[in-house]
Amino acid sequence: MSIVIDGEKLNISDVVKVSLERERVEVLSDAESSVNRSNQYLNELIESDKAVYGVNTGVGELAGVRVERDKIRELQLNIIRSHSACVGEPAPDEVVRATMLILSNTLLRGNSGIRFKVIKTIVDLLNRGVVPSVPEKGSIGASGDLAPLAHIALTLIGEGKVRYENKVVESREALKSVGIDPIVLEPKEGLSLINGCHYSTAILALQIHRIENLLMNSITALAMLVEIFKSPFSPFDDRVHTVRPHAGQRRVAEIIRALLEGSKVVGESSDKVQDAYSIRCYPQVAGAVLDTLSYARSICETEMNSSVDNPLLFADDEKYLSAGNFHGQPVAFACDFLSIAITSLSAIMERHINRLLDEKISGLPAYLTDDAGLKVGYMISQYTAASLLAENRVLSHPSSIEAIPVSGEQEDHQSMAPVSALKLRNIVENAETICAILLMCCAQGVELAGLKGKLGNGTGVAFERIRGIVPHLTNDRVISKDIDKLTKYVRKNELLGAEYFS
Repeated sequence: MSIVIDGEKLNISDVVKVSLERERVEVLSDAESSVNRSNQYLNELIESDKAVYGVNTGVGELAGVRVERDKIRELQLNIIRSHSACVGEPAPDEVVRATMLILSNTLLRGNSGIRFKVIKTIVDLLNRGVVPSVPEKGSIGASGDLAPLAHIALTLIGEGKVRYENKVVESREALKSVGIDPIVLEPKEGLSLINGCHYSTAILALQIHRIENLLMNSITALAMLVEIFKSPFSPFDDRVHTVRPHAGQRRVAEIIRALLEGSKVVGESSDKVQDAYSIRCYPQVAGAVLDTLSYARSICETEMNSSVDNPLLFADDEKYLSAGNFHGQPVAFACDFLSIAITSLSAIMERHINRLLDEKISGLPAYLTDDAGLKVGYMISQYTAASLLAENRVLSHPSSIEAIPVSGEQEDHQSMAPVSALKLRNIVENAETICAILLMCCAQGVELAGLKGKLGNGTGVAFERIRGIVPHLTNDRVISKDIDKLTKYVRKNELLGAEYFS
């Protein structure tokens, strides 16, 4: 099965399949005509000798410098080489592959003036497993992710390094191995390859996928807590959420009810009038996270199907317009908003861990272990969760407000979208670990509360799968190994089937 791109219908699921599962990419044949028309119009502009930014002028503050006709191809090569200024560790393969996919899709919209051959070459690299080596840091999301995209463009011209067959090799060597000829850049192609926030959008898309899995696991843990604590069920009654009809809040409560269907614990008499906020208000908190996620998905999928070059060519109207579609502010805001939301989710999950470990609250043995004092149980796992939460609270400060003027004040406001995106990735990774710790403690709590065989249809399945990964804690052991194992399942959402969450 291949993912077909046409510049209009790419979605996050497609990005995941290509970047993580390495599905093949095909270009819709009808998309080529608009690309060719745009390229023809660009050539007409060049022949007319009109000044066109980045084609026969300099870039950035140098936009007022006119480039001679016989130097315009050299300009494109200079743009790619000079902008390849990233530093740091190489970006993960899935991020680079997602970036290449989104770049190809946006260029297919036919507003850039490049040749179809350029897009086809990017797709060929994807399908043959050639991944440009892109250092992670160095973009400010101004004219887009200029530097990361330049490192990808280096591969197209046979320069720089790539990862191919699990080795880092020279681009030219890898291209020769897979039978792809390096591209000789034509007018505007260097500029078009680096305009737009494809790198930031790629990271955002992959984090949205991870957050979906994280949120479902967090909801599962909450449902188990309702049983362990014999909590009143009224906070999850649909009537509560009908009179405050935020879509996410209502959906979270609906999932909790589905997970607890068939439970022999829910509905038992309880002395509690009501629970603490971290239990009682969970649908409102996690629901707001779900609504934020829906907003971010809309922004992300709009961005990956947009024309984000500059200038934009409208061949049918015979117009070219210099503007700012490359600016990453929508992506930056989405990343920062999600960072805040996932930090809040991290905080409520850490409170859930605390409630399980505190014998005065839970009514269970202290730190979920018999003979506490001789044994420590899960005490220090909360320290780990608290440490990760503290880090998330620092990281959740928004980068999108930190514009720093560059290029002689020509580019005097940036989005910092890639900084926001990289922060978000760290926050999600920390939250996944906190969730794994919570699920580990929930399974122990189920057993100590004597609830095996009494859980709901969904929570029962989740409990059994957790126990298939992490055994009951009888005697103290190295906990980090258990946390690492369970975190991998949280990341892939493999505890429960999609029937509860679709």
